[in-house]
Amino acid sequence: MRVKTHEKLRVKIREHYKTYFEFAYDLGIRGQLLCAKLDGLRRWYEDEVVGGCKLLNIPIEQAGEYFDLSRGYATRIFNWEKENELTDLVHERYGSIRDLAKEMGIARETLSKRLQGERMWKKSEVDKFCELLQISSTEINRYIPADQIISADYWTERIYKYFKTKRDFMEAMCIDNCSLYKKTKGTRAWTKEEKNKVIELLRLTQKEIPLFFPPAYYQTKLHERIHKYYDSVRELGRYMGLTDDAIYSKTLQNISWTDEEVRQVCELLHINDNERNLYFVEKSSSWKGETRWYSL
Repeated sequence: MRVKTHEKLRVKIREHYKTYFEFAYDLGIRGQLLCAKLDGLRRWYEDEVVGGCKLLNIPIEQAGEYFDLSRGYATRIFNWEKENELTDLVHERYGSIRDLAKEMGIARETLSKRLQGERMWKKSEVDKFCELLQISSTEINRYIPADQIISADYWTERIYKYFKTKRDFMEAMCIDNCSLYKKTKGTRAWTKEEKNKVIELLRLTQKEIPLFFPPAYYQTKLHERIHKYYDSVRELGRYMGLTDDAIYSKTLQNISWTDEEVRQVCELLHINDNERNLYFVEKSSSWKGETRWYSL
């Protein structure tokens, strides 16, 4: 026997709509999908929770009383949703994250992570976003900081300004095509020597440097410590027996460290127990109750 859930939400829907299907239509989902969510068979997305609250005149801080957020996609970002100005702007001017993502040609989950600040924006996405939400170029920095925009577009334009081909630039930098792609996308860190050489070759001014090297992506606190004892992040990875992709992803906070890896890093970088919290943060995972470490 199926146990009904969301009783309080069901009552609220009946107060405003004749049928569930009418509510589902305004919410932008299929009626069958809404019924599955009300029965607890499907999880809620954050834009569905926020949109539902607006349609039913539910204060956003009371959403947890109506929607089951214990296992939904809205769980981890719900508190953030209440205070994020950019998300409020999306709902005010466009309706829902789902519709905006479809118009921009990207997945809803991708756009949600962009809005949360978990993923960087592409320059082309920022331009499309501004066009759809009618945001002027002078306003965009209020919503999306410059260090949250992937600098690949700037790189291409600047490289061809001073070099005939990218190959010429790679030869001058002594790096391969794969490394250049990952570094300009912000998924692999630049060394201090490489950064200084890029500034020299591309003649970057102090105002232009943040566009090419977003602070949050080219270096972390752990990077500073690594360069104190090693020439590169790659060299540390080799001492630890990690692949280049693994060590770069871990130092750039993309994936977690194991307890043994943290112990090994602290030993190689001469980090004592009192200093460890300056470079690593411990987070508990809801899956299997495991504890994971992320670099700062």
